[in-house]
Amino acid sequence: MDMGEEMKKIEEHAGIQIPIYYYEDDDGNKVYDYESMAEEFENELSKIVGVTVMCSVSEDIVYDD
Repeated sequence: MDMGEEMKKIEEHAGIQIPIYYYEDDDGNKVYDYESMAEEFENELSKIVGVTVMCSVSEDIVYDD
């Protein structure tokens, strides 16, 4: 897609809701299951767009706001 072209929406969606998977460790800290949440997101987005969507999870990359 040319950078000058405007992206067009084909459908309006309210959003994708996925469950937040976690467990509490022995110290009471939440430990999130990122892979399961990414898989839920992939599945839901794939249903909407009709193609296989794949994402990756990395705890090594931290984005500062």
